[in-house]
Amino acid sequence: MDPRDWGDLSLPPTGYLYLSDSDASLAALLDVEDLEWARQWKWGAVHSRLRFSGTEKWYARRTWRGTSIYLHLEVLARARGPAPTRRHVIGDHRNGDSLDCRRINLRWATQLANNRNLRGRMSAD
Repeated sequence: MDPRDWGDLSLPPTGYLYLSDSDASLAALLDVEDLEWARQWKWGAVHSRLRFSGTEKWYARRTWRGTSIYLHLEVLARARGPAPTRRHVIGDHRNGDSLDCRRINLRWATQLANNRNLRGRMSAD
């Protein structure tokens, strides 16, 4: 599916999940149904600097028994089910904003498609 056909991303976010007690600017955008679900855990923010592009991003993450659980992957699995193939295991943010975890902004992607969309250029799979 061509990401340009996913719908209107200009719709206002439906809820904020704050990831820091000291920095209100670190918040994930979520649909209401996912916001209520996500609030049952304490989420934090993890910084990621992509080696080759120099791009810096923040991701919402929690840990369980020493395992990192990323919010965008959890929302994607809730919305679209498990990854459709062994190659489509990356949770891609259509607009390039790693804290925009609304369902309309997420898709399962290959590593190549995700790399093409690092800054929200919306490459097709």
